[in-house]
Amino acid sequence: MTYLKNFKGFTITEILLVIAIISILVFFAMIEYSGSKSQFEKKKVESDLANIKKAMSMYAIQNEGVLPTDFVTLKNSGIIEKIPVDPWGKRYQITIKSNIIYVGSYTNGTVEVNVGAR
Repeated sequence: MTYLKNFKGFTITEILLVIAIISILVFFAMIEYSGSKSQFEKKKVESDLANIKKAMSMYAIQNEGVLPTDFVTLKNSGIIEKIPVDPWGKRYQITIKSNIIYVGSYTNGTVEVNVGAR
């Protein structure tokens, strides 16, 4: 009982100081997590687009130089198992502009890769 009589507890200033320090640490951890997540998403898109380009090249080799105009054609030919999606859950798009085929992710801005002439 003597211990409890001598113990005065923490002051409100001490408690607020601890809360402030913890908040600052959580803030920096969130920034770090956010940055690494966006780097992962960017790397996944780059990897996906490289794989799509390879699949389209394989299709062109098998079909006398003709490139596919959609992912359903690639899937039906057996080159890909499923239609690819970007890190945000949206399907990649194939666009034809001026007789050039572009593949892109249109969820977070536009990422286009020229995969060749049609």
